[in-house]
Amino acid sequence: MAKGSFWFEDKDGEIVIGSNTPIVDADFASIESVSVRVGNDCMFSFGTDIRSGDSHSMIDLATNKRINHSEDIVIGAHVWIGARATVLKGVKISDHVIVGNRLIVTKSCIKSNCIISDASARMIKENIGWTREQI
Repeated sequence: MAKGSFWFEDKDGEIVIGSNTPIVDADFASIESVSVRVGNDCMFSFGTDIRSGDSHSMIDLATNKRINHSEDIVIGAHVWIGARATVLKGVKISDHVIVGNRLIVTKSCIKSNCIISDASARMIKENIGWTREQI
């Protein structure tokens, strides 16, 4: 990792990064007792933020119950997270996906080999791949 941080808000949280995953500048946060899991051969561009929770409680005033619990994040193998992208709680990203720059990803992307371009994980192109090589 060139620059970034791993933040554990509670003692039972975990962050697992697969092998061959260069991280240019990323912050990973395991909020509460949940996990952030990243597969092998991923790539994280500068300014990326991976957060499994909000760090503060939101309360439904009618029921007085908390409504924003933390959730696991799972990022598959060979996923490229673009510059300044944010992946939030509960998101699952399949293998071989490219996440566009500056996105705030709030929904899961369950289709492999695609590019997502907005927070709803809307697929913009299928049957793609990526490589670190300049071809």
